[in-house]
Amino acid sequence: MQEDHISISMTALCGEYHASEAVASLHAPYRPVFGMPKKEDFDKAIAEYQRRLGLDEIDIKVVVAPNVRVSDWLRSRLEVRSVKIHTVYNGDLCDVFITKFITGTHQSTVGEVARQLGNWDDANGLLLHGFSGRPLTFPTATREPDGVASPDSDPNMPRLVVEVELYHRSLKGADKWAREYFGFIPKLQDLLLVKIYPRRVDIR
Repeated sequence: MQEDHISISMTALCGEYHASEAVASLHAPYRPVFGMPKKEDFDKAIAEYQRRLGLDEIDIKVVVAPNVRVSDWLRSRLEVRSVKIHTVYNGDLCDVFITKFITGTHQSTVGEVARQLGNWDDANGLLLHGFSGRPLTFPTATREPDGVASPDSDPNMPRLVVEVELYHRSLKGADKWAREYFGFIPKLQDLLLVKIYPRRVDIR
């Protein structure tokens, strides 16, 4: 009888240990990965971004992985559709960040901008290339704007860049981020920044 009691007690202790271990891992602070990030590393970084969104933080930038080899990053075919990724080069290495979380509101706004630009293009008899929002590769960084347009097919030299920002990026931060494109793209002529604010509720 005494042995049975000890066995049950040990089982209970093991159960408590595993439960506390799970809680500890659930609340463990976020840490970026070292080396080339994988999909699960981006999943963790996205969860951290969403956690900080839930705290109403603004101008959020989550480091996914520091000191990644630029050659490895440029060769990678990893696609993460729910966020925008930004890299900053330091010689042969780069830091990989998440800078924007994509929502339905964001995508519908980008789609409307693309539609209006298409209408303007047709009305003026022009042929613009682009508006895919594909990553642009520069000598010191890569960025993924929400849209681009150009009269030629050079993907890294658009004449127009479009960025749509929701409430979790401040107007000052969005303006600074957008203006930096002029330093990256010598041929850039126009920049369209759309800033969306949350709907105000009139409480009477």
